[in-house]
Amino acid sequence: MRRTGVTCFLAVLALCCTVSPSTTVTPQRGTAGSPPLEVRLGYPRGTRLLILHFDDLGVTRSANAAVAAARDSGLIVSGSVIVPGRYLQELAAYARAHPDFDLGIHLALTAEFPGYRWGPVSPKQEVPTLLGPDGQFRHEWNDTSTIRWQDVERELRTQITAARAAGIQPTHVDVHEFVLFTRGPILLEVLRRVARDEDLLLLGAREWISGRRAMRKLPGGEIELARVVSISPDVPPADWNRFYTEQIRTLPPGVSELILHPVTDSIEAKSLTGDRVNWGAGWRARDWAFVARPAFRRLLRQEKIHLITWRQLDSALAAVPAVR
Repeated sequence: MRRTGVTCFLAVLALCCTVSPSTTVTPQRGTAGSPPLEVRLGYPRGTRLLILHFDDLGVTRSANAAVAAARDSGLIVSGSVIVPGRYLQELAAYARAHPDFDLGIHLALTAEFPGYRWGPVSPKQEVPTLLGPDGQFRHEWNDTSTIRWQDVERELRTQITAARAAGIQPTHVDVHEFVLFTRGPILLEVLRRVARDEDLLLLGAREWISGRRAMRKLPGGEIELARVVSISPDVPPADWNRFYTEQIRTLPPGVSELILHPVTDSIEAKSLTGDRVNWGAGWRARDWAFVARPAFRRLLRQEKIHLITWRQLDSALAAVPAVR
């Protein structure tokens, strides 16, 4: 949905300043005279809203099954798809059959799993600095990796085009392993420009909780969420449910996001992740067990937390008056 006023503002801003890694465009609580997001979404001021977000869709059938099962159970769920994933078309068919499904694109420029190595959607000769020795994406980006911004921009745009060609109508974009959030202002601005040009919301937050670490800001696009929560390796399996429960209970007013990686079948997930512990099969099974249990729904009711989607945020931004 075209957000005319916000897009015009961003274009003017791009001409007037240099973007740094900590730059954000539209604050979560609104500019002077602008109501906070929860009010623009139709809720009383101070209401706590949560986007329940399933990452890494399209990579395994069990990830696709998890989001379908969660939605069938009545949960309001958002998700994002890895376009080079082997089960993109399966997820795209589900999205076409369920046009209310809030689906974004999990822009992937790395391929860390031993069981399935994916590569660029663009012709490989057009994005050479994104490739590892096997001709697929690198396992990771390190301090010695040379990445051309032109290759990044080409691949981001190609993935979005491919998702739309499959019949997906994306509402937002985020980034696999956050690689474009941590490589300095140039690649972050490339990401912002692509999201802006493609009229897609981009994840950003005033506070990013990664396991037991709290960072002050996750730089992103035109919406800045109150908090983004993701678990990390410093949380032992025995504390999994406790961590998520504490994070939900302490969410601030406004819109936050909880990032999960659920799968319904840990055996299939293990074929992808191998013996990897971090973000491995057991990790993903624990994420599914947390949201699938009745206690999760009771927790949301007790805390008076409402689940919403990126699609609703897009509609709220569409109501911003045009800049004169």
